[in-house]
Amino acid sequence: MNKTLILDACNLLHASPDYRELMAHNFDAALDQLTQEARVFHDLDGLPVSLVIDGKGETIDWHHPTSEPHLSWAYAPKGISADTVIERWVCRWPNPAELTVVTGDRALAQTVESHGAQTWSPGQFMDEVNSARRRLTQKTRTVRKKSGPLSDDWKSRLPDL
Repeated sequence: MNKTLILDACNLLHASPDYRELMAHNFDAALDQLTQEARVFHDLDGLPVSLVIDGKGETIDWHHPTSEPHLSWAYAPKGISADTVIERWVCRWPNPAELTVVTGDRALAQTVESHGAQTWSPGQFMDEVNSARRRLTQKTRTVRKKSGPLSDDWKSRLPDL
């Protein structure tokens, strides 16, 4: 895995029947769910994760759906596609080999790969999400084993009200 993950959000949402169905009723809920899928890389590996979305504003409009500054939504400006934003980022990145772009768009994938970025298809992304979840579960179990069983001692350290 590289150091930064960039998702072609609308492409990924359209690639999955479950996301398509949810998106038909509530785009924001579908985007939230995709964000939660991608968040595992942020939480486990500390990777910056950006979901790039077609937008309407005059400039790139950044949103942080959580309190985490490195987990973001980037809405493309009006008249510029999310694909174009991703291509420009990769082309201007000092070391594109640090980037993994997730898309099912072959033209976008070929463009960013030609500049040195790695790509994942939507299927590869979900495989990696599932693998990362397993690693996170294992890491959590290891931490719990090292810390020992939980006790109620902490209650005695609370100040009286």
